[in-house]
Amino acid sequence: MQLFYACLNNLLNNLLLQLRLQLHILSHDIFENGWENAMDGKTYPKKGDINIGNDVWIGYNATIMAGVTIGDGAIIATNSTVVKDVLPYSIVGGNPAISIKKRFSDDTIEKLLELKWWNWTIEKITKNVHNLTGNKIDKLI
Repeated sequence: MQLFYACLNNLLNNLLLQLRLQLHILSHDIFENGWENAMDGKTYPKKGDINIGNDVWIGYNATIMAGVTIGDGAIIATNSTVVKDVLPYSIVGGNPAISIKKRFSDDTIEKLLELKWWNWTIEKITKNVHNLTGNKIDKLI
């Protein structure tokens, strides 16, 4: 049951993040003081969607700019501004965010990306929860 609540909490946090990002993007429109029709017949430039992979941790108050892709397993440090794509299982931070380090070796990252544990059944995740939340990655691979 605890794993269920952790997954639900993660889902809600991702939804809140996406809502916050959407509100941030929409907040740049000018709606008052005679400017209501300034963009009639025009469009804003589109830089692309924000794509967030699986098993990603995004720190408080991080800003992810339009068009950025966050790879699976990445960690975004608190208060970071991400302006470029983030590789899978890497840690980035700062303003602008830069790579701090990889979470695992290249070989382990490749195996984790093939494993795609987030697509497992809840029963399989529950059976492997100690290996998923510990440092026993080799037991999954």
